[in-house]
Amino acid sequence: MDRVGPRVIAYGDNTRVIEGWKNGCHCNCAVNSVFKWFAAFLHTLPKQLNIITRYVPSKYNPADGPSQGTLGPLDLLIPSFCVPEDINPFIINTHTKPAAKVINQALLIAQEQEHTLSQQAQDHEHITCYL
Repeated sequence: MDRVGPRVIAYGDNTRVIEGWKNGCHCNCAVNSVFKWFAAFLHTLPKQLNIITRYVPSKYNPADGPSQGTLGPLDLLIPSFCVPEDINPFIINTHTKPAAKVINQALLIAQEQEHTLSQQAQDHEHITCYL
């Protein structure tokens, strides 16, 4: 079966994450966890997507404000919906901005403490086999 599918361009304002995706690994274990999850998801698709990453400066990135906890007008927000259970741990109430930063920092510190060099090598191997 031919698994070659369409080309998808993923824009980001973090050059290290963009380069990490191209290289198949990142020095931050939390980013590697997302890479692994996304690579596993891509592998379940009937056709292989060709993911191309491109840098976009933060000031031109419409997702930059919301990713930092700054919402636009409330009337432009989408209505509530059910979130898939496997991504629930990553969801934070955006109405409590300071909590989001504290939780993210604590999560990153905890993950970095748990992650070993051998796990980073395994992450790199796992990611590159799906790219």
